[in-house]
Amino acid sequence: MQLKVRSDQSERFEYTSAADFPIYVNTHGNLSDFPNSTTLAHWHDDLEFTLVLSGSKVCCVNGVPVRLGEGQGIFVNTRQLHYDFSPDKGECHYLCLLFHPMLMCASPYIERTFIEPVLNGAPPYLLLEGDLFQLVRDTIYSLEGSLGPLRIQGKLWQVWEALYACTPLPTDPPRPRNQGLHALQSMVSFVQKNYKEKVTLADIARAGSVSKTTCCSIFKKYSNQSPLNYLIEYRLRRGRELLRSTDMTVTEICFEVGFSGASYFSESFRKAFGCTPLEFRKQRDH
Repeated sequence: MQLKVRSDQSERFEYTSAADFPIYVNTHGNLSDFPNSTTLAHWHDDLEFTLVLSGSKVCCVNGVPVRLGEGQGIFVNTRQLHYDFSPDKGECHYLCLLFHPMLMCASPYIERTFIEPVLNGAPPYLLLEGDLFQLVRDTIYSLEGSLGPLRIQGKLWQVWEALYACTPLPTDPPRPRNQGLHALQSMVSFVQKNYKEKVTLADIARAGSVSKTTCCSIFKKYSNQSPLNYLIEYRLRRGRELLRSTDMTVTEICFEVGFSGASYFSESFRKAFGCTPLEFRKQRDH
């Protein structure tokens, strides 16, 4: 799935059915499809549910690692910074469901009483096990067939009822915004807007209004990689999309995504994806 972003650099998904039915379903997720079995740190407005069918992985939400094994899943609330990885590079097969909260806003009363408390009051993530795991799994598979959108809408109300039951009603004033996460979102936004240009560590740190040392510490804490490694990996993923979707030469693509030379791009690509850019393109054409 191609990474697309909105103006604030939150991730934007190509929904499974239609733009006016904002649901994304993936029933064949494999962590090995990502470089080093690690997804890029990202966030989005959509609510995300991931269920592990076999293997294991770690989902890191706002810097907190959550290990998931077979029969376990996780709900990630809206606009939480998260990524997945496999510590031992082992395979993990999973199901994934995302949907936009507006899908549940049947009326202002429903939105005010039952939707906003979950968005604003629920923890950044919740574990999914037992009956809740099975409910989300049934919901994912209910999208199949011509009546799928109708069936999944009904299932989502059951999922939401379970989430609402797990959400404590807030009694304390809202916590102040996490400044580290706020700075990271600004720095990630800068990288994704300027990856084609020459970008230095100082540039990234300046975007978050922090020092270079603090910049590195924030990236390490919340994304487990350095700022420059994040930049390189983002360039590589954009390059892979151009290899898949265009007939641009490798040299043209390398400069288009911000690399200084084709040989460095090709070697970095091979290390990340296990094949050279030309080999990847040949796989596309077969």
